[in-house]
Amino acid sequence: MNTKCESEDLNISDRENPLIKSIVRDDRVELVSQVKRLAASNKANTSSEQNRGRLYQPMDRSLVSKLLHLCCEFDSADCAAALLNGDIIGRVPLINEIDRDTGRSPLHTAAECHSCRCIELLLRKRARTDLKTKDSCAHVALERSLRCSRMDVDWSSEQSVDELILLLGDTDLTAIRLLSEKTKEIIDVAYSIAMEGKVVLLAALLMLAADKVTSVLEVRNEVDLVLEGKAEGHLSFKEKMTVYDCVIREALFLKQLGNSTSLKVIKRSSKLIKNENEELRKLLLCEIELLQFFGAVPWSASTDKRVASPLILASQAGDEAVMKLILQTNIDVNDADADGNTALHWCLKVLKGSSPEQLRILLLLLNHGARVSQKNKLGLTASHIAAANGNPQALEASHDILIRFHLPLFVDAFVIPLLVITDPSTSGSLYCSRNIRIE
Repeated sequence: MNTKCESEDLNISDRENPLIKSIVRDDRVELVSQVKRLAASNKANTSSEQNRGRLYQPMDRSLVSKLLHLCCEFDSADCAAALLNGDIIGRVPLINEIDRDTGRSPLHTAAECHSCRCIELLLRKRARTDLKTKDSCAHVALERSLRCSRMDVDWSSEQSVDELILLLGDTDLTAIRLLSEKTKEIIDVAYSIAMEGKVVLLAALLMLAADKVTSVLEVRNEVDLVLEGKAEGHLSFKEKMTVYDCVIREALFLKQLGNSTSLKVIKRSSKLIKNENEELRKLLLCEIELLQFFGAVPWSASTDKRVASPLILASQAGDEAVMKLILQTNIDVNDADADGNTALHWCLKVLKGSSPEQLRILLLLLNHGARVSQKNKLGLTASHIAAANGNPQALEASHDILIRFHLPLFVDAFVIPLLVITDPSTSGSLYCSRNIRIE
């Protein structure tokens, strides 16, 4: 018998305590007996013309519903079946009825308490898995089963995802499995918990239904519209992604929050505590590794080139941690965006000064086989981009790294053709692509 969850007050008097005890013990015969006794007592206490001649006074439906919730709370499946089959004198409870006091259906209650026998019974009786709780959380039953205290596992982001999987292997996930098999909204549940950094819950879902969790979903995005430097509202649109895509983008955004000094980012980050952002980002990095373990791939990997790959997004953001994780997979390091720019193009384009992290990213890409000679649609190599960046310090640093890795390719790319860039910051001085100053 399941440990009792937090009970709702059934407002039943002392004479009905034996009835409750029969449910706790899952004694179907005793439950029927106690309900008949209560109904007979109600009949004796009423003198209405309508009830004359009746052996029993029918029970109120709300009371029957509360009894069903109590059955689900204690996983008393035999008693729940008696109620649902009409074996009890009175009304048959509605299986999908939302309790006015708790805002939950019987399946929500059973899911939260991991009452597996009652979950199986309710699903056989066609209980709806898409119903949401009528409270501020608005959870479906699957999410209630994930977010309950039974899923509190002694694991932190300092530990490996392998350790987490081993811990969950010793955890009874039967209730979650039963619900995940019948819940069409499983991808939405996965997205919700992933964005909150609920690594343990995401791992449980992946262990039970990896194919569903790594499938495609539609996410609503908003883009600010700016005209001549002024905000002109925003554009809302839907975009196809995987949970893997979404987690990577959120991790990149939190990195931007930590580094940016723009008013727009400061305004958004003011709603969040910095330490919480850092901790959430650590959890998201764990989720990226976890999703990779279960074979997750980005939606953009095999579809529209207009959607930048996660590797290119990480390069644009200068996010070394995310890039390291992505490069652990068999991703094509030389994959290009719609303009033909690779992650290496973008790395050298955003390289400012001699930022240690960005230079490490450059080394990381080269170590994983990034081609210096690959051209974009304008015929420019990554080396040309470095020169066009107009930053002598960055160009010199990237020049040293590139020539150390790919001397022949580097020289060809920089000399043929010779690319001359005007640098306004040096009063008209010119830099060619080999970083030779021309007066």
